[in-house]
Formats: sequence, structure tokens, C-alpha cells
Amino acid sequence: LDVDNKCNGSIEDLIKLIDTAPIAAKACRGGHGVGFYLLEKTAAGYAANRKNLSKEEMMGLLKSLKGYIFTEYSYPAQSIQEKIGKDAFAVMRLVTYYDQEDGTQIFGAMTRLGCKEAGVVTDYHGTIYCGIDMETGKTFKPIYRASDIDFKPIRNHPDTNVDLEGGITIPRWGELKELVQTISRYLPFTPYLVMDIIPTDDGFAILEINSHGQIRNMEAHFPGLKNKYIRKHFQVKD
Repeated sequence: LDVDNKCNGSIEDLIKLIDTAPIAAKACRGGHGVGFYLLEKTAAGYAANRKNLSKEEMMGLLKSLKGYIFTEYSYPAQSIQEKIGKDAFAVMRLVTYYDQEDGTQIFGAMTRLGCKEAGVVTDYHGTIYCGIDMETGKTFKPIYRASDIDFKPIRNHPDTNVDLEGGITIPRWGELKELVQTISRYLPFTPYLVMDIIPTDDGFAILEINSHGQIRNMEAHFPGLKNKYIRKHFQVKD
């Protein structure tokens, strides 16, 4: 990487990083948050996914991780933390499609909000799915994931009681839409893109961009078969 401080990434180097700021450890292969770790320095020592560890235990965990990417852990913007709690996640999913005739289109946008029950990984028990209004950037139609087969409409956040029906606005929403459209125009040879993004206080942290990402978790807010570009891309016939 084009960075000034180059090192071999030893266990001690990783410990020094964790001493400075929370670190996200993500497996290079797999998905759905399997094997994800939030690594932190705490007053008592260290913590992995908010479970306290000694320095020796943290070093042991780091030594056991094979094929991992270590990056900074991104927190949602303060305006969102105030609505859902400072330890809860807020990860958006936006889907773009580059059409040869009509140019870049944003198919839909949703955000996965956390709560105390959800922990640090999205798309499991406790995750709250909200659509994002394409014009205003406000949340709508919140759905609580009680289990893999039990999704329930809710109105208020379970910890803060904030109204999620329009109660959260994604900061700098217009800038974000322009950003994802710019990326889509830059990559027309991969017309279908699914982007996972955290809105932060100083911009946006793009976690990943997939050319084969799933949209089923936003189906309740933006039905795929009702969108002509999704139908076109997946060659859906009437």
C-alpha cells in the first residue's frame, strides 16, 4: 500500500495499532460477518467483540487468525449514534446499475441499524432494517430481525425509543448519492454494484463493493422485480 509507515505486520505491530484505536479484523474469504472481530484497548486490558481479554489472550487470538484484513473500525456519525446508541452499528447498503442507454441508476438504499442485542455484526438477531428515502435520506419502514425466519415490523428503536419511521436522516445524503453514482460511472463494465457504506462524521467509509451482492435484505423496501433495471440485468421474463 502507498503508505509512509511500512511494516511486516507482526503481532506486536497489531497490538500497537489496537493501543491507538479500535481495529476491525475481517476474514478475506467467506461472508455474512463470520469470523469478524472488533479489537479494542480497554481500561481493563483488551477486548474482542466486547469480551475482555488480557494482553496475552489478545496476542493468542491474533496469532490464530489466518487470511485476515485489519483496518480501522468505523463508527457511525454522531447524529446517528445519538439516535441508536454509541455502540450500535449503522451500515448502509446501496445498489447501483449502469445502463448503457440511461446511465447510472440507484436501485435502492437501506441501512442496518444495531442495538444492544445485535452486538457488532449485522444481519443477525437484533439487526433493524430500514429503507432510506431516495430524495430525503430519511429512514422508513423499520423491520426487526428476531431470527433468521422471524422479521417483525417495529416503530421505535428498542434501546433509545427513537422513532425510526423518518426519525433518522443520513448526513450528507446528496453527496453520498453522487459518490456512488461516480463509482458506478467509473466501472461500467461491472454494471451491477452493491456497496456497503458507513456514514461517518467526516464523510463515508466504504466497507466493500460487490459485483454480485445480495439485495434480498432490502426487498421489503425496494422490490427487485418492480425495477426495470434489475429485471433487465437478471434477464427476468414476465
